Amino acid sequence: NFIIFYGSQSLKKASLLIETLNLFKNAELNKIIEAEYINERRWNIILSNDIILYLSEKDIEVSLRNYIKLIEKLNVSKIKSIKSIDLRNNEKAIINLK
Repeated sequence: NFIIFYGSQSLKKASLLIETLNLFKNAELNKIIEAEYINERRWNIILSNDIILYLSEKDIEVSLRNYIKLIEKLNVSKIKSIKSIDLRNNEKAIINLK
């Protein structure tokens, strides 16, 4: 299980991201293939199912919890139609379809 990290300062910030991801060991989040550190502020996560998660700058854990809650409510065909999920606002998720 490897994650490819991209972006300036990504390796410096990777340990904090991995620490947060370890809180969700049994969730869908164990299928992360890439993590891109954007503008030295926040992460975009690319999952093995090609969904891109735009995570909150300040509270990654809340973004990930919101993703898990959302994905548990969807069936496989709906999940396959998702291109990205914007979780930067902890009050809502914006789903972009393929």
